[in-house]
Amino acid sequence: MHRARDLYASPLWRARRGYAEQTGSPWFILSALHELVDPDEPLAPYDFALADMPRAERRTWADGVVAGLERRLGAIAGIVFEIHAGGAYRGVLEPALLGGGATLESPTAGIRGVGSQLAWYARLAGMLGNQAAMTEGDAEFDVGAPSPDSTSPAAESRRCVAAEEEVEAALDALDRDPVIVRASDWPPSLGGLDRPGLYSWSVDERGAEMLSRGLGHDVAAGRIYAGLTGATKWPSGNTGKNTLHKRIRGHIGGNVAGSTLRLLLASVLSAQLGLQPDAPKPLRRASEKTLELWIRAHLSVAVHPVVEPDSLADLERRVLAHLDPPLNLNNVNTATPVRARLQELRRACGEP
Repeated sequence: MHRARDLYASPLWRARRGYAEQTGSPWFILSALHELVDPDEPLAPYDFALADMPRAERRTWADGVVAGLERRLGAIAGIVFEIHAGGAYRGVLEPALLGGGATLESPTAGIRGVGSQLAWYARLAGMLGNQAAMTEGDAEFDVGAPSPDSTSPAAESRRCVAAEEEVEAALDALDRDPVIVRASDWPPSLGGLDRPGLYSWSVDERGAEMLSRGLGHDVAAGRIYAGLTGATKWPSGNTGKNTLHKRIRGHIGGNVAGSTLRLLLASVLSAQLGLQPDAPKPLRRASEKTLELWIRAHLSVAVHPVVEPDSLADLERRVLAHLDPPLNLNNVNTATPVRARLQELRRACGEP
């Protein structure tokens, strides 16, 4: 048996452990076999990684980690957790932590290669004050530690490509096991809405009938549209400031000039809802309210908050290719009669 902090011996683990210990605050080890482990807890050697688990078991594992944190720290809402871990661990753990209202930072997520990560930890060695940390034995995990400054390698070597684990986590949240919120119930008591992320809109049976009538083609009840908010824009590297809460609120009660979803719906439903244009604005205020009432009556949304916005555009592209929502016109698999008619309706409204 060994103390957990002494059980792992790779150079990257030693660097992560040193960083966590220098913060002077609580830190914990993420273990694929034991979930959340205290650094001085005695453990026998084991050979098991998160990649050895089926996807459904990984989500159970993440729930166990959150439960372990709550036993040690109380409610995690409002606590800043700094995660030092591979993409497999971050991808499954971040949604569980955000769902509990925690705030997350992953300063090494954008640094490719073990050597570059070791250089980052070496640069930070000796620079930490009285902070807080948690770490992985298969991964590392800090609590309340600050992010590196903007000149760190993390800022200079940014990752704009989503990891496979991030794609799987997004598909879980939006498709396989989504938490569905009716537009009439927005905003919900969900965590992570102050973050960037992905969202997916669904329509009920009555709403689908009206969309089908407006398009002249069948639209099934269920998912109709998906998108992102708050993504980094490449190649400039500028990161958007929008959040899921603001974006969904704009879809529900904003205006067609600021919401692609509202514009698409207005193009399809204009005749049925009696929507009236009002130059120079696309719609009169009363028509915007009519559209809002329709959205609240017939649409629901699922969200997937993310921590790192740099890879969000690539994540959206890959998720849309899988979901293929009928009202999306970009990053989708095929041309369809619905999409062709939707483009005609948009052009008729003066949109390109």
